[in-house]
Amino acid sequence: MSTHTLPAVQYHFYDMAGEQELIVQDCDGSGNFDGTLPVGSYRVIATNVAASRVTFTSMDSHETAIVRLPSLPSPVTGRGTIHSSALTRADYTLLPQPDSVYSTIIEELVVTETDTVHAEPSPVLLTKELKLVFSMQDGLADEVASMTGILPGVYPAIHLYTHQGVDIENSPDMAISFETTRDGNERNAQIFLFGLCDPAHGETYTNQLELHLTLSDGSTTTVLFDLTAVLSNSIAQNGGILPFEVPIHIQLTKTAVGVSASVEGWIEGGVTKSTIE
Repeated sequence: MSTHTLPAVQYHFYDMAGEQELIVQDCDGSGNFDGTLPVGSYRVIATNVAASRVTFTSMDSHETAIVRLPSLPSPVTGRGTIHSSALTRADYTLLPQPDSVYSTIIEELVVTETDTVHAEPSPVLLTKELKLVFSMQDGLADEVASMTGILPGVYPAIHLYTHQGVDIENSPDMAISFETTRDGNERNAQIFLFGLCDPAHGETYTNQLELHLTLSDGSTTTVLFDLTAVLSNSIAQNGGILPFEVPIHIQLTKTAVGVSASVEGWIEGGVTKSTIE
């Protein structure tokens, strides 16, 4: 078997008849498993269990096997930096941004007494990427010394067999923090996550992104704006799940009382799919 040379892969073999206990085998260092199994039919999950900032739990059954994000203390450095003092909602549960997690499944692997079974399943990347591009208007880029943000509505876990997001608790209250980097008159953020709960145009929850700006004179300001419609549209246009890459363009403009934001939408192939006025 091969998982396309993912080195730290562990294979889990689940007897479909329920007569044998779970069999766990490590790969050979190149993502391959070559060995002997008892005769039977198996469902298989292979995943890179050495991934950081995640926990693999409930692995006894393929129906319950998940990878989840632990809640974080504050402050935390590195990917998923948290700025707890900037939070405007005390009821958010902050989660880390996950490492790259892959899951490879085989729905049925039949092992007989006489045949050698060959399989080469393809790994699926479970970690998705949300790209935020902030266009700074009216000289704002020179005035902003730093900008961080909080994105709510993230799934805290994902199912390793079905690859569906798992709402362990109240996912709309689960949040990931992020930093931005400047690129000319823009600031960019890359957010890694397992997925976002579908806001369903506000029927399930309102996804309100928080931006925290520190200006060059040392003053701070917070910008709140609604991503509900643009996320609902992108999820709906991708069959009910968040696409693996979601670029969203946001325009920030100085006003007499601070900073305003407008969401231009998510971009696919250079075409704007939705616009929020």
